[in-house]
Amino acid sequence: MSDYIQRIIAYLPSFISELLALVSGPKRFIHRLDLEDKKNLTRALVYAAIAYIIATVLLPSDFKQVEVFDANLLLQMGKYLVIILLMAIALYTAWRLVGGKAPIHHFVIIYCYYSGTQFLLIAIIIGTALKTLQIENEALYDRLVLLLNMPPSPEIQSEIARLGTDPACQQAKAIFAVGVVLILFWFVCFWGAYRELNGLSKGRSAIAFVLALLLMGVAGYIAGLLFI
Repeated sequence: MSDYIQRIIAYLPSFISELLALVSGPKRFIHRLDLEDKKNLTRALVYAAIAYIIATVLLPSDFKQVEVFDANLLLQMGKYLVIILLMAIALYTAWRLVGGKAPIHHFVIIYCYYSGTQFLLIAIIIGTALKTLQIENEALYDRLVLLLNMPPSPEIQSEIARLGTDPACQQAKAIFAVGVVLILFWFVCFWGAYRELNGLSKGRSAIAFVLALLLMGVAGYIAGLLFI
C-alpha cells in the first residue's frame, strides 16, 4: 500500500500540471498530445486513477463509499477504469456512425483525461457545497446525513424536502448549481476536441452527441450489471 502511495506523491506535480492545462484549455491540451504514442495511453490511465483517488480524499467522510487507505480502493478504482473503457467504446461507436475515422485508442486516451477531470471537479463542487452546509448549520447537516443513510420512505423524503428549504441548504444548492453550469461549459469545449479529432461538421457533431448519450446509457447499464 505504501509503495503505490509513494508513486502517487511522485506523480502529483505532473498531474497538477495536466489538470490545470485541461481545465484552462481542453482542446489545446488534446491538440498537444501525440495520440499515437503508447506512453500517452499509460499516462492517461494513470491520470484517471489519480483523479479518482484525489476525488475520494476530497469528499466528506460522511459521503465516502471507500476510504483512501481501504483495501477496497484498488477494486473500486479498477471498476472505474472498466467503466471508462465502456464509455470510450460508446463514444467511438457514436462518432463512427456519423463518419468519424479516429481509432478507438484515441477515444480511450481522451476520455481518460475527460472523465478523470470531470470526476475530480464534481468532487470539489460537492465537497465545497457540503462543507458550506456543515459550517452554516451543523445540526441540519448531521440530520441530513442520518436521513440519507436510512432506507428511503415517503416520510424521510418529505423531511429531506422540508430541510432543503433552510437558507443553509439553499446556499449549498446554489454553490452546486453554479459548479454544474461551469462543468457543462467546460464539457462543451471538450466536446469540440472530439469533433476536431474526427474532422467533422458541427451538425454531425450534434448527431454524434445524441448517439453518444444513448450509447453511454447502454454502457452504464452494462456496467451496472457487471458490478452489482
